[in-house]
Amino acid sequence: SAYGESVTTPQTSEAAMVEMQVNRGRSCRTGCRAMTASGLIAAMSLALTVPVSADIPINARVLSGHHAPGTESGVTFSSFDAPTINTAGQIAFRSSLNGPGVVSTNEQGIWSEAVDNFRLVARTGNTAAGTSSGVIFDDLGEPVFNDAGETAFHAYVTGTGVNFTNDSGIWSEAAGAAGNPALVARTGNVAPATEPGVHFNYINPEGLVINNAGQTAFDARLTGLGVTRFNDYGIWSEASGSVGSPGNVVRTGNAAPGVESSFLYVLPPAFN
Repeated sequence: SAYGESVTTPQTSEAAMVEMQVNRGRSCRTGCRAMTASGLIAAMSLALTVPVSADIPINARVLSGHHAPGTESGVTFSSFDAPTINTAGQIAFRSSLNGPGVVSTNEQGIWSEAVDNFRLVARTGNTAAGTSSGVIFDDLGEPVFNDAGETAFHAYVTGTGVNFTNDSGIWSEAAGAAGNPALVARTGNVAPATEPGVHFNYINPEGLVINNAGQTAFDARLTGLGVTRFNDYGIWSEASGSVGSPGNVVRTGNAAPGVESSFLYVLPPAFN
């Protein structure tokens, strides 16, 4: 079985360091350091210093070389990025694939853990929800994951009508359904709560967060009519709008409450 296998750490009288470091590149193809044969181990999703006085069982949740759920027969997990884990002990992760029919355009996916199994959330080469016909996922970011078992992720797209002005966005299962994420925001689309003609120019892949209500928040840069370097950045949140339709929280150039000045710079959001 791919699930439920375990390994045991050796006894030692000294503190044992379990550490994992991952390069945050755009994809497993473009510079991430991945886990391979040892499989994806939830207990290693954080860098931990653990004093060990006895054997500690570590449950291997999924292993490379085993079938990747939601894919064709013979398609297996190849390598993994560091997972994210929720308080229920469920994990979500990005992985590359091997097997029949796997090529550079469909070798990457995101999976999340439902009750006793994993489900495919998104895969490169598949249609990107909320986009026009012929637009597919080209590169998937690492997922964020909440206690309700819902993922959200940043991704790049390619296909009909896609260029550098509209090639990335954010998708969320809470905005769609389990295993069927819906589009939350995309570069080139109108930025909510801005003037007519203002669009998202850049969405920060590292700024995405999700809360347990399934609402996302992210920081982004703007372009369009009236946009200057003094008012071109902000934070949007579904909590300030609705699921699938984020509202603006703050924008550079706007008055800062409680002080006689305006926001000059905005950092990525924190969220509860």
